[in-house]
Amino acid sequence: MAQGSPKPASQTVLRGNQRRAHIRRASVAGPRRREPLRAAETALAYARGPLREQIGLINQIQALMSVIEGYSDFVMDRIGKEMLATYEYMKREV
Repeated sequence: MAQGSPKPASQTVLRGNQRRAHIRRASVAGPRRREPLRAAETALAYARGPLREQIGLINQIQALMSVIEGYSDFVMDRIGKEMLATYEYMKREV
């Protein structure tokens, strides 16, 4: 494979499976006390980077959804008042 070219999907999946297998082996390895701690540290090391990115993305999506929902409520109220004579009554009842 040429240097700098993207890895095939099969290698990416294999790499993820190898990580999970390493974590599993470390977590069930013998009676030594440090092995579970190493397994937890390894799991956290793999999760830290993507997890932070995902949390940031979720926060941005929630902010966008909030703005869209507020705007749609505003538009619905404005158009509802103009189009329906009973809009205020329906809004109060719901």
